[in-house]
Amino acid sequence: AFSLRGLDELCELHNLMLGANGYADYCQREVVVQGEAHTEEMGECKPPLTPLTFFFGDASYDPSEDDVAAFDVENFDEVMSWALANPLASASDAAAATGCAQTECERVLDLRSRLNGPGGFLNHWLSGRTRCEGTPKNLRTVKRLVAKIRGSPSLSVYGSFINTFFDKGFSFDNLRSRYTRSFYEYGAPLDGFTSYITSSEKGDQDKMFVDWWDDENLRRAYTGSGWEELQPSALITSPKLLLREFLKVATYDGILAIVPIAAVFLIVWLHTGSLLLAFATLAEQVLSLTTALFFTAGGLQIK
Repeated sequence: AFSLRGLDELCELHNLMLGANGYADYCQREVVVQGEAHTEEMGECKPPLTPLTFFFGDASYDPSEDDVAAFDVENFDEVMSWALANPLASASDAAAATGCAQTECERVLDLRSRLNGPGGFLNHWLSGRTRCEGTPKNLRTVKRLVAKIRGSPSLSVYGSFINTFFDKGFSFDNLRSRYTRSFYEYGAPLDGFTSYITSSEKGDQDKMFVDWWDDENLRRAYTGSGWEELQPSALITSPKLLLREFLKVATYDGILAIVPIAAVFLIVWLHTGSLLLAFATLAEQVLSLTTALFFTAGGLQIK
């Protein structure tokens, strides 16, 4: 998923979702608390959770091989655990507490600051605010750093977040992840509505959202055939949108089922010249289908 071509396609999908006309009208918005009265107001669109922030960012986000090399400190996990528990301590304090050389402790403490300090890597990864501007960071360096973090017991809290986007086969010895995922959230109430509670308002807003989804043809994000590296699939949690998607699939499959039945009917009729035989063939097809369903569901218990 994280080859250059894979990232290009992830960016294409990402920008398709965020660049849809009217996205700002339907996105889930952040809640901003204002003033001493602590009044709540709707802020910007809530950023998605996406693996793209591991690979894209401005100049202040610069994973390097020095970060990767810090993991080679002999008692890295001991030093890092101590450093995370003592965020204000110096390298000399860490050296006295853990027995590492001061220069080695400095490397670990520097990595700690780059990971969770102000503007650190974790904040950047969580921000979700990327549109894939510019060229990606060095892919090998980023993946090596992510793999080292994931394999470090002292950084397990970061590893849990990384597991969201990198599959279980990804490791320092295998810098390939076949699977990844992103989360895009939509919310209500929409403009012109005061709540998303009453059935009438909820129904109207659901319909507006589903119609917008269709108008923008966002289905092409997960049903299109133009992908090379990716095979996108979607987990939809909106009941109304899920129902419409199901009906579209059922309609398409129904047409595919009717066409061959009608074709066989016409071929038998044209070849024999007998409507009776054609209808008998049609009845045989229907009986064969129902018999197959009976034995599959009733006999084999496959549902």
